[in-house]
Amino acid sequence: MTIEKERCWRLSKFTLPEQIRKIVNVKREDGSLEKKLQQISDENVAVLIAFIAPYGGVRVSPIEERSAAIRMPEEWGVEYVLTEIVNEHEDIKKCKLYLLINSPGGIPACSYNIAYMLQECFGDIKVFVPQLALSGGTLLALSGNNLVMGAASRLSPIDVQVPYFNSTVSAYSMGKALSRLNKYFSTRTVDEAPYPYRAMADKLDPVILEDWSTALNEVGIYANELLEKAGYSKERRESIIKALVLTENTHSFVVHNERAKSIGLNVSEDKKDLETLNIMREWLAEYAFEKEATHCIRYIIPKRRKDNGEDKGACEGTTEGETKATNE
Repeated sequence: MTIEKERCWRLSKFTLPEQIRKIVNVKREDGSLEKKLQQISDENVAVLIAFIAPYGGVRVSPIEERSAAIRMPEEWGVEYVLTEIVNEHEDIKKCKLYLLINSPGGIPACSYNIAYMLQECFGDIKVFVPQLALSGGTLLALSGNNLVMGAASRLSPIDVQVPYFNSTVSAYSMGKALSRLNKYFSTRTVDEAPYPYRAMADKLDPVILEDWSTALNEVGIYANELLEKAGYSKERRESIIKALVLTENTHSFVVHNERAKSIGLNVSEDKKDLETLNIMREWLAEYAFEKEATHCIRYIIPKRRKDNGEDKGACEGTTEGETKATNE
């Protein structure tokens, strides 16, 4: 077994249990774009994975519709895809990964776990965001060494959202509220403060505050680890985490390509990457209007190539630059 395969979670071929197969939407791409995507895969020596949350959900009761979010079924789906790839091509570490993300997010731990698996198997990850990679989708996007975004593409903050009465709020909000009250009471006694301020101070539960602070720290650790593996310096990691985790903005705040660049993310402006993004938009459109409760996970593997009659494997042989030089 190669080192690359061993690093890939020591994955071994398995069959999805029937109960899981019913809720995991994963298969090798065989639709109308297969030929076009296969060409991109072969030319760039890259595995292509689409991770798409359709815009339509599934009606599960007369009053409830369930939409795709990053949860445990998505973890199983990605593990299955990586297992299929690793068992077909042991040289997977030599491949690039082109990852298409369209997702509203989900459970932070699931997003991180998927990103971790991908980084363990691929050393060069390029993330394509045709439209949105929000919340946990943004956390997943941080696994990439580079991002490719268009005019309509957007990321969002990844501050943890927690239940609060009949709503959800950012875990960072409690900390900010405590900071403001500390500042207010630094020059006043309790008796001098108006009733609203005394009431707010009384409602701050230290146990909840500590729990929310721990949840926020967890996401910060995830983001820092993924960014470090993706090659970001400490200074840039701190800038990105401050902007996305310890943010003053709302959870739905739009982080478009220019903002992504300004906070320190590697956003590609390469012409060829933007052309590939157009194909990724087409791939997204193939599944965007399906009615599914889980992400559609599709993949393409580069074909094995021959070099002087020798089978070099899908991810061996000449690189893209070497191929171009040879053809010229």
